[in-house]
Amino acid sequence: MAGTGSRRRLAAAPLRLRPYNAAVNEGHAGRFMKVLLGFYFLEAGLLLLVAPWSRLWMHRVVLPSPVALQPFLASPSFRGFVAGLGVLHLLLAVRELLGRPAASQ
Repeated sequence: MAGTGSRRRLAAAPLRLRPYNAAVNEGHAGRFMKVLLGFYFLEAGLLLLVAPWSRLWMHRVVLPSPVALQPFLASPSFRGFVAGLGVLHLLLAVRELLGRPAASQ
């Protein structure tokens, strides 16, 4: 009978993970995300700027809402507030898309 306590454990080699595509560095991925975020801000800004003043706002937002909220949602001050959020989104879009590139180290 062979002794079961005399087995030696083999040391496992360390696992090295390599990136899927080593040719793509973080600079390209970061720039892509910046452009994607900029286009999101642009689209959301245009929607928030135009939608409160369109017929869509009345049919999709005001009329389906509770009766107590309808005068508030239809008021020009609330519509202006939503349009102001649209302007902020457009400013963020300009900053992301036309802003200075990050300084490389």
